[in-house]
Amino acid sequence: WSSDVCSSDLAEAGADIVGVSASLGEESEVEADVRARGREFTGYACDFSDRAALRSFAERVEREVGPIDILINNAGIGGIGPFAEADSARLRNLTEVNFIAPLELIRLLLPRMEQSVAPVIVNIGSVLGYIAVPVYAAPWRRRMPQLCLVSDLLVAWSMLGSDSSHQAFSYAPWVYRSYFD
Repeated sequence: WSSDVCSSDLAEAGADIVGVSASLGEESEVEADVRARGREFTGYACDFSDRAALRSFAERVEREVGPIDILINNAGIGGIGPFAEADSARLRNLTEVNFIAPLELIRLLLPRMEQSVAPVIVNIGSVLGYIAVPVYAAPWRRRMPQLCLVSDLLVAWSMLGSDSSHQAFSYAPWVYRSYFD
């Protein structure tokens, strides 16, 4: 499930798109595709391992674009190799980008998302959150906590008195498909 396919589908359905990545440049292919579908695209570059940059990004989006109706957390990094050979800096960076950053982004955007008629949060996971693969040792199973976060979000919304139109989902490509599909 790639961000370009997701952006295309949402633009086709009438959504304007805010895109963010560490390397998003001017006039990306995603931007061209969204604009070709007659929708607006606003792109931002943000280092998700830098909490100050993440806060600044959230503030800019809310100031320049307004409240977000649909938040799709799809950013992530991985690594290959034995756990015993992983250095602590790499493990911290994996945790920061793959779990803390999406959690923090939800926390920062959630108050304004509450103003939406039917806000939606989608956390994109990885098949590695469900199965172990020898070269992808436990810390590389990067998104299992993010997938578990969904039930916590639904509880938090219900405690705020939010109605049932608020939704949160987890999705891990390839988990529900076989290689024979």
